[in-house]
Amino acid sequence: MSKQYLDTQKGLNQKTNKPPKPANCIAAEVNEILLGYYCGGGNWDIYGDQTSEVQAALEKRKKQLTLEQYDDQDGRAAKMAEASLSWAPSRSPGQVWWTARPNVLSQATGVDTLSRKNPTDVLLKFGEDCFLGISAKSTKGGGDIGFKNPGPGRLGEQIGLDMSSIRKRQESKSREGLDFGDATTVSERKQYLKSIGASSENPKTQKYYDAGTEVLTTLRDALLDFYLDMGIDDLKEHFLEEWVDAGDVFPRYIKVTGHGTGGKYSATVTDPIKNGKVKKLSSAEHIELKPAGSNSIVVWAGTGTDASKIFRIRFKWESMPLASSVKMSGDPA
Repeated sequence: MSKQYLDTQKGLNQKTNKPPKPANCIAAEVNEILLGYYCGGGNWDIYGDQTSEVQAALEKRKKQLTLEQYDDQDGRAAKMAEASLSWAPSRSPGQVWWTARPNVLSQATGVDTLSRKNPTDVLLKFGEDCFLGISAKSTKGGGDIGFKNPGPGRLGEQIGLDMSSIRKRQESKSREGLDFGDATTVSERKQYLKSIGASSENPKTQKYYDAGTEVLTTLRDALLDFYLDMGIDDLKEHFLEEWVDAGDVFPRYIKVTGHGTGGKYSATVTDPIKNGKVKKLSSAEHIELKPAGSNSIVVWAGTGTDASKIFRIRFKWESMPLASSVKMSGDPA
């Protein structure tokens, strides 16, 4: 493939009149596609009927990244493939699928797989009916990165907690007395905050960040109270299935993280089923939930000196406080 690159595109999509995908999402998709390519020994035909679609998707996304961004994703993907195949039952998969499109997992496996509960980004097939999914993450640093990013609204619907309404009520209350100029919409509020140089380090605009923190704290406290009312068996099942993706999920998958920049790359593999923290959570007779800071919950398993931190649940603003969406992340503790 010819390597031609353009600077990151800016502005609205000319066809849809919508903002382009964030660069980190584009980079992640490039990483996933190249991961599958390298798992197939550098042969695009490994994607089977997906080959043309996958190549076209990669060409499109390449043009939205800088040369350095693309090279980093390419270098990490090669190491991730090497690490994945060293763990897999064979170093030669018969077929690979990029599962970013709806129903790809179901069509590939012939099973009515619920993609929402399976984080597989790249699916490998060995022999007649042996599948292995790869949940891919790519990062500049060498440490762990967040492993789960559910939306508060969707998570709330699953457990029966209306976090959308809780957020709206608290956000309306926290905005009282704050000046947003003539802004009436979320995007207009964001532009206003940018225009006044809003920053958490600027004392003159700190009040906006303090108000945003109030919203995150309210959401954190509501979720914490809800979890504290759950029985331990229900809580463990919820954490295993919704937060650490270690429930009864088909196809079996591993988590592979690529690290590094500038030609120095590495990769690590985690088996969520055999992960020590997951085993600890699964077998624990006691779970403790502790609030941390203004926006987080730390999940502990075990008691006394045998207690271990398992993971951290964190609420955060997508960008500007009170002027963007609220997101959640499950992070290593």
